[in-house]
Amino acid sequence: MASPPPVATAGPHSVFVYGTLMEEEVVRVLLGRAPPSSSPALLPDHRRFSLRGRVYPAILPARAHAVSGKVIQGLTDRELHVFDMFEDEEYVKTTVEVSLTVSPLQPYLHHRRLPMLYLALLFRTSEP
Repeated sequence: MASPPPVATAGPHSVFVYGTLMEEEVVRVLLGRAPPSSSPALLPDHRRFSLRGRVYPAILPARAHAVSGKVIQGLTDRELHVFDMFEDEEYVKTTVEVSLTVSPLQPYLHHRRLPMLYLALLFRTSEP
């Protein structure tokens, strides 16, 4: 379950990514360096959706579903700010609990901020 918007503490930071930021080359261009360490992760009780007319996905809470992604770890305060700017105001940053192959973690997550009224018009599922 998503928590209220977090107050960022001093780094290093972790971010759960599930779309464009899963591509190492995108992260490399944004950060100006090789991506920090990352681990495959699963976000429970959420579902990924394709956005009509967009090349990037969004996620919404959905019981009995899970979103595959990865956690990028070791981000500096500046790099977390770069991710915040990349995600823009269409997304809101919260903390979530994800499952890693090693142990649970609470990274930041950027998820779509849209009124529930428009969901049927804007989203179509991209996972079975």
